[in-house]
Amino acid sequence: MNDNMKLRTAIVTGASGGIGSATVIDLAKEEFQVIAAIRDLEKGNKLKKELEVLNLSHLVKFEQLDVTDELSIQSFKEKLHSYESIDVLINNAGRYVAGFAEEVPMSRYRDQFETNVFGLIAVTQAVIPFMRKQKGGKIINISSIAGVMAFPSMAAYVTSKYAVEGFSESLRLELKPFDIDVILVEPGPYDTGIVNNMLDMDTGEDSPYLTVKKKQIENFSNMSLGNPEEVAQKISSIIKLNDPSLRYPIGKGIQQQINAKRDTPWLNWEKKLLGNTD
Repeated sequence: MNDNMKLRTAIVTGASGGIGSATVIDLAKEEFQVIAAIRDLEKGNKLKKELEVLNLSHLVKFEQLDVTDELSIQSFKEKLHSYESIDVLINNAGRYVAGFAEEVPMSRYRDQFETNVFGLIAVTQAVIPFMRKQKGGKIINISSIAGVMAFPSMAAYVTSKYAVEGFSESLRLELKPFDIDVILVEPGPYDTGIVNNMLDMDTGEDSPYLTVKKKQIENFSNMSLGNPEEVAQKISSIIKLNDPSLRYPIGKGIQQQINAKRDTPWLNWEKKLLGNTD
C-alpha cells in the first residue's frame, strides 16, 4: 500500500471467534485497519497467533469492550478519537439463550437482550457521531435467519434478532441522509459454537415440551454447518458496494427458506415446520 493512502478503519465486535475472528482476518487481508473488540482480551490469543502467521498483526488493534457495560463502551468510544476515521462498524457480538418460552427465566431473557439488542444499540450510538462527522460509513449488523423466521425452543434468541431487524430498518432510514449505510447480514447455521448452545436446553424431566425438545435436538444435531469464512467474505464484498441493500441472507438454502415462508400460508408453514410432535 502507498504510505500516503489513508487506512480505512473497521470495528468488529465479538472478535474472538467464529464470524468475528474470520471477519477480522478477512478485513486485514483487504488492508483495513481493524479494531478487534473483545470482552475478555485473553480470548483473543488464538486470533493473535493466526494474524502473526499471516503477517497481518500490524493491521489489527485489540481493544477491550463489553457491550453490556456502559463504562466499557464509554472507554472504548474515547479510544476511537485516536483514529483518523471510523469507516465500518460490524456489530457481531452476540449470545444464544436456549429454551422454550414458558420455561426460560426472565433473567435469561434480559441477558439475551443486553448483548444482542441493547449492546448492539449502545455500540452503534457510540460510533454514529464519528461517521456523521466524516459524512459516511457502513454499519453492518449481524442478524440471523432467526431474525426473519421463528423456530421452537429459540424464543429468546429469535425475539432478540427480530428486534435487531426492526432497529436496523429504522436506523437505515435515519442515517441515509448522512451517507451512512445500515446493513443486515442474516446467516443460517454456521460453525460458530451456537449449535452447541442450541442443544443446551435446560428442560426438566417433567417438562411438557420434552417431545418437541427431542425433535429439536435431532434437527440441530443433523445440521450442516457452513464455514464462518463465507460470512466474512460476504461482509467484505458488501463493504465494497456503493449502494448496498438492507438485507443479505447467507447460507445453504437460506434464501429458499425465506421465500418459502413468505409464499406459504401460515397454517401450512407451521405444519411443515413442526411436523408430527404427538
